[in-house]
Amino acid sequence: MYGYIQEERAVPPMSDKGVRFFKMPIMPAHTMATQLQIHEDFEMIYVKTGSVIANIDGIKQSLRPGDFAFFRSRGVHGIYTENEAENDYYVLKIMPKFFYNLTPKNSQKSVPNRFLIYNTALKTFWTKEELEGSEILRNLNRLIEELENPGPITEITKILCGLNILEQIYLSDYTTFESLSDEPNALLDIVAYINVWFA
Repeated sequence: MYGYIQEERAVPPMSDKGVRFFKMPIMPAHTMATQLQIHEDFEMIYVKTGSVIANIDGIKQSLRPGDFAFFRSRGVHGIYTENEAENDYYVLKIMPKFFYNLTPKNSQKSVPNRFLIYNTALKTFWTKEELEGSEILRNLNRLIEELENPGPITEITKILCGLNILEQIYLSDYTTFESLSDEPNALLDIVAYINVWFA
């Protein structure tokens, strides 16, 4: 179905707080930014210039400047550039265990699952227009500002912005997700547990 899928392991370490934010280097047209791969981290990309195709669990979407995408933990995904001469994007990664450990015990069977399970009813892509005036965009802009001009509490800012973005993703399709999770499914709990504690 997907061909060869690489497990991403040999990557620069996350901060000790479990959050990373960085900008990819400028890439030419028709470049494989990341081949099909899986990894534990929640990953989000925010396109700065050019145009990229994001392949998330077999669903391909063209992303232009200002568009945003979310990759679930251990979901199959890849990114490649389209026809523009220069293409780059920002990447936000959050370790699931970090998020899971912050989640209250009474919510651990629902909230983390939103970011761990595969379901086409759950939102994965946001256009520039959808982000306009949103908390997601506000937090992305704050992350970019801290990346370009680090302040005295940059690491704390990254954590707070990352968590706020996850909060907004969760709220973006809360009703849909709650309707999916109304039916008890022990298998989903097992998959979520494996995703979080895979190592």
